[in-house]
Amino acid sequence: MRVYSALEEENIRDGNLVREWTVSGLLDSMQGNILRTELQTDLRQTNVFLRGVLWIFTTLIVITGVGLLATMDLLMSHTQGAILFIVSGVVCWVLAEFACRNRLYRYGVEESLAVCAAVLFAIGVSEIFRRNGEWATIVGLAVGSIGGLAIYRRFGFIYAAVGSLAACAAIPFQLDIGIAGKRIAAALVFAAALALVRFQRQESEEPAGSGLPAIEATAWLGTYLMLNIQLGATLFAVPAWLFYSPYRSSNPEIATGFYIFSWAMTWLLPAAGLWLGLAKKDRLLIDVSVAMTLLTLSTNKRYLGWEVHAWDPMMLGVVLMTAAIAIRRWLQKGPNDERDGFTALRLLRSDERKLAAVSIASSVMQPHASTVKQTDAPHDFREGGGSSGGGGASGKF
Repeated sequence: MRVYSALEEENIRDGNLVREWTVSGLLDSMQGNILRTELQTDLRQTNVFLRGVLWIFTTLIVITGVGLLATMDLLMSHTQGAILFIVSGVVCWVLAEFACRNRLYRYGVEESLAVCAAVLFAIGVSEIFRRNGEWATIVGLAVGSIGGLAIYRRFGFIYAAVGSLAACAAIPFQLDIGIAGKRIAAALVFAAALALVRFQRQESEEPAGSGLPAIEATAWLGTYLMLNIQLGATLFAVPAWLFYSPYRSSNPEIATGFYIFSWAMTWLLPAAGLWLGLAKKDRLLIDVSVAMTLLTLSTNKRYLGWEVHAWDPMMLGVVLMTAAIAIRRWLQKGPNDERDGFTALRLLRSDERKLAAVSIASSVMQPHASTVKQTDAPHDFREGGGSSGGGGASGKF
């Protein structure tokens, strides 16, 4: 059961939409004020910056408090340490509930306390199995996954559900089942979550604040990342030309059948995701599918064993710019600058802010930092001995 009612979640979501539509000019100020008045709640919120600051400070306070208690007894056993972590996790959960009961909503404090509760509880249970090193990490990840799911179900934090899914998918990598087995098992975890979320979205109306589109997109991306062996074990969508040598040559234990299957899925998954996203106008799934397509294009040469050149990213950028211009002109030629509900016009101000953020990130993140080559001084170099010290003085001045 959620700590916030469905009506409160819906009013907050609709209020944010009304605010965005008013700023973007889709509603005038009078209409926006009337709608916001009808959607008011008694929940206390804050801006994104202060929310992040409160999240960080609360986390530091929890870490400091638990660390202080742990250092009070330097001879603490594993069992005592496990009890300390478990009890601290329970306390954090109770405090998170108390904060939510005091009408804090996405305030940073209750979020940090809930996340710390799950992490501390997972560490405590893992410490109990510390003597059996093979199971300690697995049990910790399993408990952490259950804790993240509990946080999502209770408080509605979408990132907790994503973290729960990632922790569950990390369990196969702790088993001795080979590289292919680990990747297939992790991909099945993401695929199972994907099927469950899609079934839930189709069978019932999506409740406010559920975050099911984000969870579905994450599961889709996780399935792709686990099956694209050229991306290594990373969970971050970084273009492959920035790191890693060809994965096939460095891992001869990869079977040919799995290698071919992996290459085929790198093309099928983005295509299927893009088709479903366009059919349902699911923008988040479309964005994720486009990102997967870019990763496929950047890793395809490595799959096929072709030579990778330094100018490959530049050629890919030219192709993307050409495709963007062609799609934009095709949409603009439709009636009212739209086709089948898609338009090239920027309707919301948030799209401009996202584009500005991406532009800033692209200028900051450089794949190759330029460095000035420093030449070493000759070994027979000796200080002093100059014929002039400046101003007419000798070298010995």
